[in-house]
Amino acid sequence: MGRAAHVCVGADLGGSIDPVTFSKSLAAQLARRFPAFARTLRELHDPTTSYTVTQQAGTNMGQMIALNIEAFVVNASNARDTFNRLVRDPLVEVARSCPGLQAWILVDGLDEALDFPAPNIVTLLAGAGDLPEGVRFLLTSRNNPGVLDRLPGARRLNLSDPAYQALNVADLRDYVRRRLSRMGAPAGAEEAIVEAAAGNFLYVTFLLDEIASGRRSPAELGGLPPGLFGLYRGYLHRLVPDGDFLGTGDAWVLLVHFTRPVEAYSVLAYGQSSRPASPHGTDQISISAERKLRPVFFRREDSELNAERRYRP
Repeated sequence: MGRAAHVCVGADLGGSIDPVTFSKSLAAQLARRFPAFARTLRELHDPTTSYTVTQQAGTNMGQMIALNIEAFVVNASNARDTFNRLVRDPLVEVARSCPGLQAWILVDGLDEALDFPAPNIVTLLAGAGDLPEGVRFLLTSRNNPGVLDRLPGARRLNLSDPAYQALNVADLRDYVRRRLSRMGAPAGAEEAIVEAAAGNFLYVTFLLDEIASGRRSPAELGGLPPGLFGLYRGYLHRLVPDGDFLGTGDAWVLLVHFTRPVEAYSVLAYGQSSRPASPHGTDQISISAERKLRPVFFRREDSELNAERRYRP
């Protein structure tokens, strides 16, 4: 069985979401773990493609079983051509010679690849429906129409469905337990964190990272704020003494969490617009007065979801 995995990181425009890099990564992994793929890739060699190859001394009944293709230089006209030469065509040939072929390829964070102009990884996979029956892609993505609409025939599993809440909480609890075991946390810490997180994995990782870095003591887990915003707000108040968080006059507060993707919260007193007649001239006064923040929308789908109206010049 051949296996490969790829993680898409939106901010990494020159790397993980580049479709050419994606194709090279999959081909290199399949070649390392699937000797038949490596041999076929070499047999399909053309003058515009070069490989860095290491051959290990492993044989089985006189046949080489270890061939490692470490790097590729492909003179392809586009990303689709690269994908076909390095991934699709070898898999098709292997399936012909090896009935019962099984190849599993995991692509994590597929929606992040939309940050790369088309053709991108999403469009490559949308056009890969003619791959052999034994080739399976396991794709993870947020509920993004840019991905889902291009893969209408894909089987879907919505992990945010309430039907899976118990399983998600069990996974979260196991993660918390394993990390707390290395921190000397007091009894009851696991339950306190799981309850406050309410199923939010980002809440748990942020909190446990604070403990691991020494910014929060394991003994200070009583009365944890519910929700991610409450956790961020507590962190901000440790940096800025309470009472100075918001002062008088015009003010803009921005809290950014450099996750993948970035999450941010802000408030602009009194409002975004300087026009007195605009409903957005003073609509953030109450948010500021209550010492709260609102989410900042970075991604197109978030902006479209929260848009009041659209304008096309």
